[in-house]
Amino acid sequence: MLVSILIISSLGATTFAASRKIVRPLYRVFEDTGVVQKVEYKYLINGDRGVMFMGRLWRSYDPLNLPEKFRVDGMSVKFEAKIAIYRLRGLTNFLIYKYLPIEIMEINSLERIKGFVTDEVTHKPIIGAKIVLESRAPPSDWKVLDECISDGKGQYEFKSVDFDLKMSYRIRTFKEGYRTFEYSLPPVPSGKTRFLNISLINIKEKFSIDYPKDGDTISGKIVIRGRIYDSEIKAIWVSIDKGEWRKAEIYWLGLPDPSSNAIAIWQYEWDTREVTDGKHVISVRTWYGGSYIYKHVTIIVKNDLSVICGQVTEAPIIPIIQANSNESSLEIAGKPIEGAEVAAYPLQPDDSRSIYPPLYVTYTDENGTYELKLPSGGYMVEVTKEGYEKSSKSVYIKPGEIKKLDLTLHKIWIKSKMYGRVIEAPIIGIDDKNSPQYNNTKLLLPYKPIPNARVVAYPKKPVPLDNVSLDRFYETFTDENGYYEMELPPGCYVVKVTKKGYHPVIRDVCLAYGEQKKVDLALMREYSTATIYGKVTEYHSWELPWIKSKPIPNATVIAYLKYPPIDISVPVSYTTKTDSQGRYVLKVFSPGEYVVRVFKEGYKSARKEIKLRPYEYKRLDFKLERIFQRAKIYGKVTEAPLSGGNEPIPEALVKAVRIPEEVKTKSKDEISIEDMVAVYTTYTDEEGRYQLFVDPGHYRIEVMREGYAKKVFGYLWLRPGDSRRLDIVTYRPALLHGQILEHHSLTIDNNETAVDLRPIAGAKVALYTPLPIPIVRSAAGAPVHNERLAYVTYTNENGTYTIENIAPGRYILKVSKSGYERKEERIFLYSGDNVEKTFILDKIKENIIYVDESYNGKDMYLNMNQYLNLTLVQNPSTGYRWDFVDFNNSIMEIVDHFYWGYPQHDPPILGAPCNETWILKPLKSCDFELKLKYWQSWEPNSTLKTFNLTIHIIDIHLDLIFPQGERHPQNASMPIIINLENRGNVTALVSYPGLETSSLYIYITTPTGREIRYIGPHVLTLPGTIILPPGGGYTKNLTISSADFGFDDGTHYYFDEIGKHDIRVVYRSWRVGDNRWIGSIEADGYSFYIESDMPS
Repeated sequence: MLVSILIISSLGATTFAASRKIVRPLYRVFEDTGVVQKVEYKYLINGDRGVMFMGRLWRSYDPLNLPEKFRVDGMSVKFEAKIAIYRLRGLTNFLIYKYLPIEIMEINSLERIKGFVTDEVTHKPIIGAKIVLESRAPPSDWKVLDECISDGKGQYEFKSVDFDLKMSYRIRTFKEGYRTFEYSLPPVPSGKTRFLNISLINIKEKFSIDYPKDGDTISGKIVIRGRIYDSEIKAIWVSIDKGEWRKAEIYWLGLPDPSSNAIAIWQYEWDTREVTDGKHVISVRTWYGGSYIYKHVTIIVKNDLSVICGQVTEAPIIPIIQANSNESSLEIAGKPIEGAEVAAYPLQPDDSRSIYPPLYVTYTDENGTYELKLPSGGYMVEVTKEGYEKSSKSVYIKPGEIKKLDLTLHKIWIKSKMYGRVIEAPIIGIDDKNSPQYNNTKLLLPYKPIPNARVVAYPKKPVPLDNVSLDRFYETFTDENGYYEMELPPGCYVVKVTKKGYHPVIRDVCLAYGEQKKVDLALMREYSTATIYGKVTEYHSWELPWIKSKPIPNATVIAYLKYPPIDISVPVSYTTKTDSQGRYVLKVFSPGEYVVRVFKEGYKSARKEIKLRPYEYKRLDFKLERIFQRAKIYGKVTEAPLSGGNEPIPEALVKAVRIPEEVKTKSKDEISIEDMVAVYTTYTDEEGRYQLFVDPGHYRIEVMREGYAKKVFGYLWLRPGDSRRLDIVTYRPALLHGQILEHHSLTIDNNETAVDLRPIAGAKVALYTPLPIPIVRSAAGAPVHNERLAYVTYTNENGTYTIENIAPGRYILKVSKSGYERKEERIFLYSGDNVEKTFILDKIKENIIYVDESYNGKDMYLNMNQYLNLTLVQNPSTGYRWDFVDFNNSIMEIVDHFYWGYPQHDPPILGAPCNETWILKPLKSCDFELKLKYWQSWEPNSTLKTFNLTIHIIDIHLDLIFPQGERHPQNASMPIIINLENRGNVTALVSYPGLETSSLYIYITTPTGREIRYIGPHVLTLPGTIILPPGGGYTKNLTISSADFGFDDGTHYYFDEIGKHDIRVVYRSWRVGDNRWIGSIEADGYSFYIESDMPS
């Protein structure tokens, strides 16, 4: 009794009343998230958190006012509601009630994101991966919305994601040993579960360090090597002690090493002089997947002492001329030097000598020998001795190496002296006036001294350079009287004298110890040479600025002084020839006024005058006119007979375009403006007549007139004096345009269906020209193809098309589009016609399954998007009819029922059979027994036969995981994920989705309306099967690229049209002979963009 009183006090008297009014004093308001679930005829909500009411946690809600658009099985929602207790009519009902009645106050759809985390290579699930959902409103930073960990099957799920169109979203996945995964989510709410499978790339052991190992002691060269296991690695860099990164050598293996799966070996060596003894850290890195991967190893360098030893001797004497003698002698030296200091300076990394005092010093003994013990590395060994010139040499030694290094010192001698005078040589005895030879020059007194001339003496060295310590050269300059003198060590020299405006002079001179030798030299003055250059081309009266003139090779160019000088030693005439490009260069010996003439056989000669200053460069071009007789082209331009008569066309532009020999083999459409070397034009008179006088050659004739089609004729060969008639017929082009539409069903407010017309984009509209005879005949002799494609276009997004510049005549107009029935029509177009043609295409019905009595006793699959067409034979005149047995109209709905196939006879023939057809639509995914009996309804036991069919009603959906509206560069490759999901309650056996087995189709409509599809390799085998359990799915990763996608004619599409591309995917489960589902589903409404200014 006490319990009853407490309950009544809590609920109030109105709880048990029959009224449906909510008890306001006790209703509760709460918030929760959950998933809409259809149970039989009602829609419930399975909550995530639940609500406490009357001492019980409720997770299943019965929404009394759920809006129509949220009555979708499987939709995720977020809602605010209040508890409605007017359904709880008494305590007993309340205690057994399964669902808590609620009244929705506010409701919104949510997203659920789930999938699997797998290894990209092994495809095994990854357990314990951290998946983070982040959002941001640019330009603010990313914030974490939710995170989860993949379970023992690698599965993860975000249950309640509330997308905001103003925000950006991304998913990031982390797992030690794997590269971080990042994916941008489009914030478009759909209220459905999104499937996002994540593949992580293992970054462990992409390469290895095999030698040396940690703690190894190394002497001599440091060699580090290892192996590469991943083909994405293209380079390896190494460094010591965080120094400069250096690229290692990679040796690729032909086949992977079977013992280690290595595909390459890498190696790098350091010279021991780069490191000191002690501990060092070697670092190795490689670029992989957008970041560097590092490895390190620690080594100990320990080098043994090395030895540098050798002998220091006097350098041999260079050849000299003895006083009062014309013979040279070589004094033999090589005497050991005692007491010379030998010092070793360590070399710096740039091979420069250390500036600090030497650490290793010794002195030569009486035999001139020395020995230095020092660590391995690079050194500058320097030898000094009073009375001798210093000598040094670089050397590198390995640990424990004994290297012999002999050095020589040059004695410091008493210098010799060379002196003389430099004068100007007269112009006599020149063999080649353009290139004077000074050895043949006579000097005629009186001579003119040359002041400030440069005199340089270069030592001759009969021994290697590193054994001689002479300066590289000695120099001085002449005074105002042309005199010079210089002190030199004894020896032989090459003496060179130079002065601007003179040709240089070179002499060989040898000096003995302390000798003083006079050497006079004469320089030849350089003449003030001027240069004429230019180009010789053909002259034409019709020349245009954008067409280059043809060069004339091998033409003769002569330049001569207009007023010759008295001095006959100076040239007055110069001659040259043009090269293959018509270019020439002439250097004249002296400036002045020149006459330049150009001539070649077959051309008129040309003459020009020019004035040249000293050292001047002047361009002088010539145009030569060819000598020949012109040819004549004439005729009449008229309108085609189909235009209403053969009438003349006045004021038509007629052009004769000359084509060079090397391009006359091209087609008329391949010739560019650069190929055209001459253009002659005229206009027709009132009678349509024209005539042109042209140079001989190959010509292309063009006729143009506004409102008429352009006519091109080529090639026409004309010889000198030819007269050729060419009559030309043109026409006024026709125009064909229109629109391609399809039937589209609409549901209006009173649940009635209306039919509307919707444009079809990407439909092919083609005009074919009928041929008088068939091109191909079949084996039976019937014509197979008797038409040729003339014009083709595609409809735009509005379904409209236009074909311009059509020649008059008979055509076959054909309209086609994948998934629609084809249509064609024969038309006749007259000149100037403007014709509009609109077509309505019907979709090919692929989702109707036809069943007859042969299916009796069998079972079959039927998808929720399909209709069942059941046709059975009956005889109405006998009183027998077909009736359904135990038909459940909540599982299947009869949408149509009719009779057909009666014999055409009046009155009807008694006993004649007919066909009875039912169109059924599935409403629920389950196994369903369709039963009918053939009987006389007034006789209970009159069943003559039965029809039984087991139907497995499945709910297969096709979704794309594709970044909607993403932008890509031209010729890009785009990943796309195809996801098949069984949202029903029955396990389905379906075909394996594959492009190569014609069970998966991808259609892309370009911005111009053209349709491309998969044109890659196909296999002859039929598609296999996969099993989709309830709630299960199958994901397939594909790539869209120009390698496998193109047009119906087999040509590839390189994704070069700028703008929006629409994607439609069709999945087809097929194959007769096994018990799989037969049918198709599609997904569309996806798109991407191609931009030309994006980097590739």
